[in-house]
Amino acid sequence: MKVLIIFGTKTGITLKIANYIANILESNNIMTILHKLDKESIKNVPDLAIFDGIIIGSGIYANKWKKEIRYFVKNNNIKLKNLKLGLFISCGAGCDKLIYDFAEENYIKSLIKEYNLVPDIYGIFGSYFDLTKNSQFGYLYKKLLIHEMNKTIQEFNVPLKLEKNRTYDFINWNEIEKFANSFVELIKA
Repeated sequence: MKVLIIFGTKTGITLKIANYIANILESNNIMTILHKLDKESIKNVPDLAIFDGIIIGSGIYANKWKKEIRYFVKNNNIKLKNLKLGLFISCGAGCDKLIYDFAEENYIKSLIKEYNLVPDIYGIFGSYFDLTKNSQFGYLYKKLLIHEMNKTIQEFNVPLKLEKNRTYDFINWNEIEKFANSFVELIKA
């Protein structure tokens, strides 16, 4: 059994999640290949015909899946229908159950509808934000992130407020583990 995990990431959080999923699959004797999609690597995606399943993950940026992921899904739509398919996102909307439904509708289900996908499983796993002075985020990105997250948090009455010079870890590793184990069951069925 062989699974391809294709992912798009800007900050590395989606890579950490993809690695965690891959470790669980491999511990269940499922050969796993990780492939980060970017402008260059999109030209070198392995042949999907050699896989039993595929997991596609992305961070959410400006309320969208990464552009390379959307391009891949659009151009491989027919092939994806012949594989066990898992989808996941890493985004701030995974920080609380009150926002989860928003993320499910606007990020997962909208992608499914737009590309007529039929995933066997999907997950929303939260994210990690380093808003300290030494973070890899630039000043404007941090300012925009804080503004947009706080706007969404307020809209959904989540008892939280993001502030600069702090880190926030909203990654739900238990949900990621459940997702990976469920995908193992799908592949082995």
